[in-house]
Amino acid sequence: MKFLTILFATLLSFNTFAYKPTLSQRMEMADLLRNSKYSEMIKLFDAGYDPNDIVYSNINDEDMEVRYIHIITSSAVDNDIKKDVQETLKALIRNGAWIEATTGTGRFPVYQASTFEKLKILHEAGADIFREYIRNDGYIQPARDFVRTAKGLDYMYSLGMETDCDYVQVNFPDIEDKWYMHHHGMGYQEYCFPW
Repeated sequence: MKFLTILFATLLSFNTFAYKPTLSQRMEMADLLRNSKYSEMIKLFDAGYDPNDIVYSNINDEDMEVRYIHIITSSAVDNDIKKDVQETLKALIRNGAWIEATTGTGRFPVYQASTFEKLKILHEAGADIFREYIRNDGYIQPARDFVRTAKGLDYMYSLGMETDCDYVQVNFPDIEDKWYMHHHGMGYQEYCFPW
């Protein structure tokens, strides 16, 4: 039933008026991104600009298939106005961006997402929040390994992500006692080393 709900929501959100942009339109969109003009990007996506267009660059290989959803979910834009970034991500999704799109190096939006807000937007749109990342060397990186913020950790944990003592201690040492006390009623030492 959940699958059908997600499928129906995805079909409803797809912009049937999406157009394939010309080279000059692609260059213009890439320039808006480079200059953090998110409100103008949103207008173009809502007007039908293909939300799955590969980001134009004269230095990047198009075979890498880096799309706007990859750039907007990445940590590279975290220093920009977060609300604008979130609204751009919502506009991409609303207009049919592929929330599971994979780059030529195997990265995907949930992997790229670097804040709780972006993770939540992607999850609510139906993205697989526990999708694993398979590196070029074959190593399978579980979803918990690419959670980058304490709020993101809490969100993933609330959705059923399993953690272990080493993970929280290594990745979030500044909050480990508070986190364990909040979730398990005891500090890191008591929870992880009860003997």
